[in-house]
Amino acid sequence: YMSNTMLPIIKPQFFDTDGEPLANGYVAFYSPGTTDYKDVFGAHDSAIAITNPVPLDSAGMASIWLDGTTYDVAVYDGVNANPTGGDYGTLLYTIDNVSSYGTVTLDAALPWVDATNDTNLNGTITAIGSTDTDVWITSQQTLTDNLVIPENVHLHFLRGGIIVSDGYTLTINGTIDESKFQKFTGFSAGDITFGSATTIYPEWWGAVGNGSTDDHDAIQAAINCVQASGGGAVEFQNKVYAVGSDLRINTDMVILKGVGTGRGATSYSPLQASGAHLQYITDDGGILLHVESADSSVLYGFRAENIRFGGAPGLSSKPVLVKIYQCSEFDLDYVQFLGGAIGLQLCGATAGTINHFMF
Repeated sequence: YMSNTMLPIIKPQFFDTDGEPLANGYVAFYSPGTTDYKDVFGAHDSAIAITNPVPLDSAGMASIWLDGTTYDVAVYDGVNANPTGGDYGTLLYTIDNVSSYGTVTLDAALPWVDATNDTNLNGTITAIGSTDTDVWITSQQTLTDNLVIPENVHLHFLRGGIIVSDGYTLTINGTIDESKFQKFTGFSAGDITFGSATTIYPEWWGAVGNGSTDDHDAIQAAINCVQASGGGAVEFQNKVYAVGSDLRINTDMVILKGVGTGRGATSYSPLQASGAHLQYITDDGGILLHVESADSSVLYGFRAENIRFGGAPGLSSKPVLVKIYQCSEFDLDYVQFLGGAIGLQLCGATAGTINHFMF
């Protein structure tokens, strides 16, 4: 049979922390453990060093060749950069002990690894052991068994890098980057838990936030994850999230919040500026957000902050935007209920606070 080999990276491309190509950024190369620039080259046979930090083009790319030894690398966003003055924008991330393509090995001295280099993510985590390591998820990774990501592993995703359940559970005790695109698929309720992340994003499960695509399943998955993790926050961006059926919160200490904060402000402008908006789109008179314990016991600590709830224009059956049942010590702060709907239903709710409330 033929023995084929993988195409090497001909021209590397760099990405920002949201997984987008780093247009017009800069990449600096140093001698390991120092701030001394180390020569890199523009071709495999060139002995002439190129500008370092290396400027990237509009696609976040540059022709960069190493000398076969090890480098520390720093990536800058290039925003408002002044290269002549030594300013290359904001530092996005660093990667230490990088060697030429094809020579990276996983050992105690290696602080990062691409999970694609192993058969699967389970194998990558097993190989790392207790070494403090950044793991990059750059392609689809399907679990082959229940997996626990230990505290010494820090997950980073590029767009298109997704962890697939295939019926297994995932516990993440290490850190995870906050880039807001899909990272997970195929997981059932409670199959993903976090030991360290206090804020979860529905985009991690594929929410779009374009006002028309039904984001219910992605938002509910984020809520389920927070609930399975013992509490935390689901954060919404400056978008309209269309919701086609009721979202349910049935455990304690769940927070829904829009980006930014209105606390301590003297007007409603922070809410208006936020634009984080959940909109019910089904004409069935349903409930947008239903907060109630699964076993009818008292639920504690629900909070909604800096967020709008509304029904889609043109609905003939008015939805209930938020129903809170048998809940104590809840908090609604800088919440707005938009017209064409029944705003808030409180049933057996006690010891709650409502601040900066808008209709």
